[in-house]
Amino acid sequence: SLSEPLVDFEILQGSSIGNNLKYKVLLATSTQKTIYEILILLQKFGIKYANFIPSSYALLKLAGKFTREDKNICFLDLGGAFTEALFFKGKNLISSYKIFPAGKSFTKALSGLIDSNREQIELTQEEAEVIKKQIGIPLQEEQKIIDNKISTTQVLNSFEPLLDKLINEIRSCLDNFSDSEKAKIDKFYLSGGGVYFKNLAKLISKRLRREVEYLDPFTVIKVKEDVRLRNQQNSAIFATIIGAALGGLRGINLAPTEVKEKAKKNLKIRITAVFSTLAFLLIVFFYFGLQGYGGYLQRKITIAKTKLVASHAKIKKNNSLFLINRILAKQPYWEDIFRELSNIVPESIYFEELNFKNNILEIKGAISGQRKKETLTEFIKVLEKGVFKSIDSVAYSGVEEEAFNKFTLQCRVN
Repeated sequence: SLSEPLVDFEILQGSSIGNNLKYKVLLATSTQKTIYEILILLQKFGIKYANFIPSSYALLKLAGKFTREDKNICFLDLGGAFTEALFFKGKNLISSYKIFPAGKSFTKALSGLIDSNREQIELTQEEAEVIKKQIGIPLQEEQKIIDNKISTTQVLNSFEPLLDKLINEIRSCLDNFSDSEKAKIDKFYLSGGGVYFKNLAKLISKRLRREVEYLDPFTVIKVKEDVRLRNQQNSAIFATIIGAALGGLRGINLAPTEVKEKAKKNLKIRITAVFSTLAFLLIVFFYFGLQGYGGYLQRKITIAKTKLVASHAKIKKNNSLFLINRILAKQPYWEDIFRELSNIVPESIYFEELNFKNNILEIKGAISGQRKKETLTEFIKVLEKGVFKSIDSVAYSGVEEEAFNKFTLQCRVN
């Protein structure tokens, strides 16, 4: 049913504790209903899809570019419905949290403001969003009326309870990290649409006494200068998207099984079409290339034939010298030996090592089957009838009940 969860996982790292292996596993889950609602929306607008991953997983793929062994950091992705918080110790992900409130909560708080006369201040969602971006969290010394509707004091008063709750949630996560890892977070990186909430970064830095910086994904990928955005704040909203792209199609994918199978099938069809097109183009280029290149090749062939005839006598003389040298050096014809072996080796015999010294070829291998000793004896007889003068020694180990038995042969070469 649609209420059942979709689950996928990825093994992050493994470690050995005594005789036991311990793995750190990243688990992702979502209800089928949520995924299918997104699928219907994408299909409605004709958008093709390949992978469904949580936003925190996308940030994890980006984190490897920012983390360092000697630093502990936290990613805060400030979304509309919730805030993702990822805590890293060195390069290892330690914990991940969803924190409330988030962007929409602050917008809603502004929209429902009541003035001193107990009358509701009429602010649309759009107007509230503009105030969040242009005014944000007012500084204490700021005192003014915004658009003749609302004062900065009223804005601060509406935000204050939510800000306290947000900071307390982050602080609670920090305490959990410190207790479990005996370490502290050195720096916060902010991303998501919430980076446009003016003065929020300053407030987090002030209250948590940590360095806060906008997460600029364009610093870790190569882009043209004219593509770079004007500042880190503008770049930070693309962190999740670029993290997802860096992860590619590998790893966690919460798409339903039928969607994954369809994607695999489509990929195979596209790959087949690409290779078919390439093959056709190669044939066409080859054909027309031959037409234009034929005369040139014919001239080259004529020249090559002339050189071949001229050098034939020299090659024949060199071959004779090579044969004489091999006879004087008493070296075997290895091509004959290997050809002989490839033709006579039974399927149940496997070579593991070949060594040649003092005109003796040492063969080490393994033998399988029901009649191991008989098969090896027959093989030795065949060897002695071929290029080998004799088999000087035979070493055999193991019992017949074993799947493989080892053997060593020392063959004297003719």
